[in-house]
Amino acid sequence: MTERLRRVRRALLSVSDKSGLVEFARALADQSIELISTGGTRKALAEAGLGVRDISELTGFPEMMDGRVKTLHPKVHGGLLALRDNEHHDAAMRAHGIQPIDLLVVSLYPFEATVARGADFDTCIENIDIGGPAMIRAAAKNHADVAVVVDPSDYEVVLTELRDHGGATTLELRRRLAAKAYARTGVYDAAISNWFADQLSDTAPAFRAIGGHLIESLRYGENPHQAAAFYRTSEQRPGIATARQLQGKKLSYNNINDTDAAYECVAEFDPRRTAACVIVKHANPCGVAEGASLVEAYRKALACDPVSAFGGVVALNRKLDAQAADAITDIFTEVIIAPEASEEAIAIVGAKKNLRLLVAGGLPDPRAGGMIVKSVAGGLLVQQRDNAVVDDTPLKVVTRRAPTNAELTDLAFAFRVAKHVKSNTIIYAKDCATVGIGAGQMSRIDSARIAARKAEDAAAAARLPAPLTKGSVVASDAFFPFADGLLVAVEAGATAVIQPGGSVRDEEVIKAADDHGIAMVFTGTPTLLTMSNSPSRSRGAFLRPGFAFGFATPEFKGWRSAERRTGACEAPVGRAHWRARQARARRLASRDAGRPPLGALTVAILGSGCRASVTGICAGSVTASSSRPGRSARQSAFPTSRDDGSRAAAAGRHSSLRIQVWLENTPRMSEDVPMYISFVSSSRKKCSLH
Repeated sequence: MTERLRRVRRALLSVSDKSGLVEFARALADQSIELISTGGTRKALAEAGLGVRDISELTGFPEMMDGRVKTLHPKVHGGLLALRDNEHHDAAMRAHGIQPIDLLVVSLYPFEATVARGADFDTCIENIDIGGPAMIRAAAKNHADVAVVVDPSDYEVVLTELRDHGGATTLELRRRLAAKAYARTGVYDAAISNWFADQLSDTAPAFRAIGGHLIESLRYGENPHQAAAFYRTSEQRPGIATARQLQGKKLSYNNINDTDAAYECVAEFDPRRTAACVIVKHANPCGVAEGASLVEAYRKALACDPVSAFGGVVALNRKLDAQAADAITDIFTEVIIAPEASEEAIAIVGAKKNLRLLVAGGLPDPRAGGMIVKSVAGGLLVQQRDNAVVDDTPLKVVTRRAPTNAELTDLAFAFRVAKHVKSNTIIYAKDCATVGIGAGQMSRIDSARIAARKAEDAAAAARLPAPLTKGSVVASDAFFPFADGLLVAVEAGATAVIQPGGSVRDEEVIKAADDHGIAMVFTGTPTLLTMSNSPSRSRGAFLRPGFAFGFATPEFKGWRSAERRTGACEAPVGRAHWRARQARARRLASRDAGRPPLGALTVAILGSGCRASVTGICAGSVTASSSRPGRSARQSAFPTSRDDGSRAAAAGRHSSLRIQVWLENTPRMSEDVPMYISFVSSSRKKCSLH
């Protein structure tokens, strides 16, 4: 390729990102290059003392329509598109007074950043750049004569070229800049089109564009002979793409893949409720646990499969502290990722110079939407992110025996983990820790066997008298097609199972569970047990035989106030689930043992213009009272939307109520009965329970 030098005599600058602008423009002016600019860019250059020509002087037209029309003019696009060696183009330029533009510098309106900060529809629309992409594409098309810059990181590259070639650019540089320019407008248009699809709730638009910005080139891909690179999309999701690397070797392709898997999994565990740790090897968790502290969670996770954890990735849901850092660095670990890290922890990890330490600045929201893309031969497979959370999932008890409180807690834990393990997946869990993980097998029974065998190996390594699968629970990511997989779990010592259900042989599997005294719940059918999506610390509340249940004061406030306080949930579609943060119970005498074993719980709550119902499972029949048994919900003395409570809330104060749920006529029961609470707002207001 010949150099084909093109002298730069005139440059048009129009940028929203003004980093490095003044210094770059001053260097251009020092080479006697005429500067033309628009709006805020011209103002910034003029205030810096640079001679700059306003775009309206070039076009003969003022900026109009709130700046929407300023560069869409033949004297701009003619100056960019004219072929310098074409005599017809040259004649047209002379006839119409068009001056050539040799260098275009544009950074587009910040559409992606505007969407990321949650701006409204009209504001996002106003931040769609029109003139910028048009000029970029024109200059890039005519790269034989024109250089186009869309990234401030290229300012120094252009200046070096101008110095080395007497104020001219080479064809090689112009081609590279043109390629980047088209990629930039492509990514920009992809962000706009995907945003529009989201606004329209269109999950399958006729055209789908995917774009990203290079973070770094990687040494190689999954295997050494594969080239690879890492790109950031416009999605603002805390994780591997947003993380800062504080120390350690450069991340590899497999490191990035494993770290993403680990961090997405640990985000399922709310740090306000519990510390949690996930250890991943080859994109599959090999140990997951909750704990009172990070170091406790790490040790419980490590105990699940200490062999596989060697050389793994460790993800934490809280700020890395010194205790956890000290424990993690005891064995060879590739990567640690956490929202933050203390200075003491950073110093401890620093003693392992190759160990990579990443801080992501936050946790991804497991309930947030998003798009997952996979390439296939000649196409792309696109699906919504799996944002189903077990706390939001109705559970159906399908066996004669219902799970106990402890079993239900472990079942929810295990199902959280199963979401992030490659299918076929079987998870054994006990005391909120995995004790056996079977991943990625072609048959579910093999996953159940492998998980049980790993538990046996871990028990032998820890010199335990028996595997921790004894008395554990089991989660399956899909239904059991036959009872054989369930029976393997029973043989391993499991006492309760959670699975989606939906097999044609469900009855056979349920019978096998009943025959062995196993409790089993299905997640696939809406029914009585509701796990809420509350950000509260508690796991829920449970009713014991003969107990009354009192829960903490619900505070009813205005929409915006409640949303800020709780980080609240969904759009106001009339239903939101919240779980009680605290629970108290006091013993009452059981009466009328002949009542049915299950009864519907309904408590009406009125306050601050917000009407809600509380529903759940309890034993016997239930009424609600603000002070004593026997007063029904609809006869309660709670404030209404017209009382002082609503006026207090309207004035910015909280309207708080205390509700007690009384069990009356409860039958004799052998174990605790789980009870979860959900709020159904009939006024489309949001309410929070604290």
